[in-house]
Amino acid sequence: MVNLKKIAVVITAGLLVTGCVSQASYRKLETKYNTDVTAMSAHIRDLGEANKAIDQGNKGLTFELQKAKLENEALKHKARVDDETLTRMKENIVRKLQGLAGIDGLIFTTDGVEIQGEVLFSPGKSELKQKGKEILAKIADIIKKESFRVQISGHTDNDPIVQTKDLYRTGSNFELAAWRALNVLLYMEDQGVDPARMFLASFGEHRPKGAKKSENRRVEISFIKAESEAKEEATPPEENTEETAPDSKEPSK
Repeated sequence: MVNLKKIAVVITAGLLVTGCVSQASYRKLETKYNTDVTAMSAHIRDLGEANKAIDQGNKGLTFELQKAKLENEALKHKARVDDETLTRMKENIVRKLQGLAGIDGLIFTTDGVEIQGEVLFSPGKSELKQKGKEILAKIADIIKKESFRVQISGHTDNDPIVQTKDLYRTGSNFELAAWRALNVLLYMEDQGVDPARMFLASFGEHRPKGAKKSENRRVEISFIKAESEAKEEATPPEENTEETAPDSKEPSK
């Protein structure tokens, strides 16, 4: 077998002898070649290590993505269960309230009950009538046994307040609706409903229910969320009832 190494030496020697390539140039080229090969080998190793790191990173991201998807599905499932539970609880309390169906002035909704304004108040006033108190006492007797948070919303028609305007600081329907909702809330508290579960809202004339003004004069009692669910959430800031129902010359009853 021909010895390639010997042949290379002979060829190199011949080149040196003939003067085609000087020994110094040859050494310089050889050194550069070896340096390039070493650098390329190191670069290839670095690329291999980088690829390994990328593969590990991709595996980690894939795992985290799958974990996030599972957690998201679990949250969706819990939300569906909570919504279904809340719906059933709300339907149950509305069925209990429908036992009062024989009382005039009550309208039952999927969220609670509406009470016509004439049943609760005299025109332009926010002091509860005796008949209204009797109705609210029956509603309170049902509500206080449940765990829902209760929103009490005041609504009016769009007629301006004329005869009783001096009873209020602003004389607006917003203020009248706020005082009416507040007096309902305070009476419900007197009847044993936990005040921590109740909050009020005033919509004035701005959420009419129908063409008849008598339909728009109303107080709505709505059930928002079970207390057990509310405890899992961050504590909301306290509602400022003074802003919703500003001071007036008419005392709260």
